Amino acid sequence: MSDPPAVQGSERGASANAPRESNRIGKLLVATAVGILCLILLVGSVTVWIIYHRPPPLMAVASFRADFEEGSPKPGWRYLWNPTGDIGKTNNYRDLVWNGQSYGFDETPTFPRPNPAHYMRISREGGHPAHGKNQRGDIDTYVIFAYTVTNAGFYLITNSFLIRSDGKVNGNDNLRVFINEQPVGPEIIVETKTPQPFDRPLGRLNAGDCVYVAVGPNGTDRNDHFKLDFTLMARLEKARQSKR
Repeated sequence: MSDPPAVQGSERGASANAPRESNRIGKLLVATAVGILCLILLVGSVTVWIIYHRPPPLMAVASFRADFEEGSPKPGWRYLWNPTGDIGKTNNYRDLVWNGQSYGFDETPTFPRPNPAHYMRISREGGHPAHGKNQRGDIDTYVIFAYTVTNAGFYLITNSFLIRSDGKVNGNDNLRVFINEQPVGPEIIVETKTPQPFDRPLGRLNAGDCVYVAVGPNGTDRNDHFKLDFTLMARLEKARQSKR
């Protein structure tokens, strides 16, 4: 006769625990919903920050072959050589002259020209340096591809190559890169018909800074005709507005 009271007590305990269990589940669901909402808000905020703070894309600023023009260089470009002093000192540079076929020593297209110019020239595909130090007794005479930037930003050389047209015959070509008068990256020695890249970062440049790509004879200019191309890419900075 004692069993019925025990069953009734168990039912009363279960009834008393039901509201507490339901309340616990409700709180858990609310906490989960709040957590999901916070996560959505956080992801949205990060996405908005990335959209408005991501760096500008890289863009092509100049490309030698694409920009090459006969008669006179395209704005921003100059074609130079260093007849009076060593490479890396801009006071030693002089402009090359269009001669009807290429940029060279003067307006006469026949070769050789007076020393130290010799077979020096720049054409759409590349060029040829002038006499080397073993010939003139003091310096290597380079042909120089110069571009002056007009906007501040972070620059690099891409899609570059240098080919020595005659390969390993009577020496090699030497390529050097300068920003103004400061060398940037390693020198390249080329003695092959296989394209040799000279891609490199140039760092942050200001408007008015000049990039010089110089190709020299590395001692003597025999068989030094070369083919070359390169592109200047930049991540430009946004123009700063002056405060009023």
